[in-house]
Amino acid sequence: MIEEIYKVHSLVRQVQTRTQRYKAPQHHKLVQKLAGGQVIVRRARPATITTSILMRHLDEFKKANEEGRIEVRTPAGGLVDLSTLKTNAPQPVVKPLPVTPVDSVAKDRTFAAGVGETRIGGVDEKLPIPSVSKFDVDDVAIETTELDPVEARRKERQQSEEE
Repeated sequence: MIEEIYKVHSLVRQVQTRTQRYKAPQHHKLVQKLAGGQVIVRRARPATITTSILMRHLDEFKKANEEGRIEVRTPAGGLVDLSTLKTNAPQPVVKPLPVTPVDSVAKDRTFAAGVGETRIGGVDEKLPIPSVSKFDVDDVAIETTELDPVEARRKERQQSEEE
């Protein structure tokens, strides 16, 4: 027979159980030894116990639970009622789905601004939209009288050698 497993969580120093701990007859330590030292419970380190250990020391676990020192949960996180040993199933956490913006051309900055439109001197003016297919190399030929810097340096050297 497979025994059911429980997790014993420490509630010492938690705000939710402050009044229960205040009413307790003694101040409780951070490290709690339950079931005759067989179960050691620390903050942020829940102890794992089986049903047989829980049933053997049920009175001690009930007393610690009433004083606000511990709580017994299932591995899935459901809180166990120690008087009936029934589990209150935890509510599943439903994360909201992310809201993604609709992909729209109207939200595109370049489209919304109007490609080819520019504001010159306070007047909206339509500029022609250049296209790659209409590009002609002959129209854009640039004539320069200056030489490449390397060629210019070579010419200077040749002139200085000739002199």
